[in-house]
Amino acid sequence: MYRLTTPTITFTLPCSVDLTIAEDIYVTFATKQSRKLLEKSGAELEVFEHAVGVFLTQEETQLLTSDTVKVQLNWTYKEGGKTKRACSNIIDISVRENLKKEIIE
Repeated sequence: MYRLTTPTITFTLPCSVDLTIAEDIYVTFATKQSRKLLEKSGAELEVFEHAVGVFLTQEETQLLTSDTVKVQLNWTYKEGGKTKRACSNIIDISVRENLKKEIIE
């Protein structure tokens, strides 16, 4: 992904996971040292049965200042009347520099 662009990133999970029954879903972007840079949830996400799409604005990709960011999904669901929590593996996404270093309106 390039800084100052507007990508939609889709995370696909195994078929054994049904995200349409999740109560809350969070997509967290962090530095290599696990410092949170950005988090999206709720209506900011496009949720499918086995995938989540997240749209990033120019301003949001500008926040991703390192050359690699960590990304992870976390979600909650009800099972037997109890709230359960699950997460994906942490993945690394390469973030590339953009020579036009300004927001374009």
